[in-house]
Amino acid sequence: MADLLEDTNEIQELMGRSYNIPENVDEQDLDAELEALEAEWTYEQEHGIDSSVPSYLDNAPKLPTSAETNLTDLDKELADLVPKPPTSLPEKQPALEGEALK
Repeated sequence: MADLLEDTNEIQELMGRSYNIPENVDEQDLDAELEALEAEWTYEQEHGIDSSVPSYLDNAPKLPTSAETNLTDLDKELADLVPKPPTSLPEKQPALEGEALK
């Protein structure tokens, strides 16, 4: 019986939570958007359209493939951005008194 009361209290807590949904949400707009998504999905299924990429990403800019990219140009650009390592070693500091020589 205690388990049942605990479950009931947990359900009531979950139902009472606020999920920061704005007050002015129009359910008709949400229903219309859902219907449009369902219609789009049905159209894609009926016409055998590859749905691995969502339609809203169709107009997204494409990244160049390795065949389209001239790596030597990229290497030159990166070489300008990355600091070059020093070509000479720093001078050795004199040992402090009492410090053992290595």
